[in-house]
This record gives sequence, C-alpha cells and structure tokens, in this order.
Amino acid sequence: MIIPSTQSATLDALNEALTLAVDDADSVALQVTGTFTGTITFEASVDGTNYASVAVKASSQTTATTLVTTTTATGVFTLNTQGLPHVRARMSAYTDGEATVLARASRVAK
Repeated sequence: MIIPSTQSATLDALNEALTLAVDDADSVALQVTGTFTGTITFEASVDGTNYASVAVKASSQTTATTLVTTTTATGVFTLNTQGLPHVRARMSAYTDGEATVLARASRVAK
C-alpha cells in the first residue's frame, strides 16, 4: 500500500464494511457522512479474518481518554494502527439510509 492511502465505501445494508489493509500505516482517520439509522462498529484484525471491536477517538471528544467502539452519527474518528494490519468500519445494525465512510491511512514522518 502506498501511504497516504484514501478509500471510501457506502454502507447501506447490514454487515457492509469498508475494510483497509494498513500494514505500513501508523494511523487511520475515518469520516462518516450521510443520513442513516444504524450502528457502525470499528474493528481491527491481525489475520484479516477474525475481527474484534477497537476503540477510536471521536474528533468531537476533547480528551484522548474518551474512546468509542461504535457510532450512530456522522463524525471523524481516528485510530492508532501500529501493529494492526487490518481495520474496518462495519454496519453492525441497520434500519435505513446510507452512510459513506471515507478512510485515510497515514504514516508519521521519520
């Protein structure tokens, strides 16, 4: 993967996801837009098959200790991905509408 890398997906059904391979990235920013009724769960995986919830920082939060694993609203979320080769945002509950997720993986300049 070339860093920085940007990818997007529209989530409008249960279990649809934006999945990123982020082997060379240090962080990922995820922007959720659109009008939807549902829950987006942020997840990570080491093997690319078995995913588990991961805590992300919502840009609306003022402290680094306030983390979330899901969202039901639009916003920008960030995640430190060092050591995590796979990250996804998955529509884990869905009722209506569509969410667009735009993700940008980046690396700290060295």
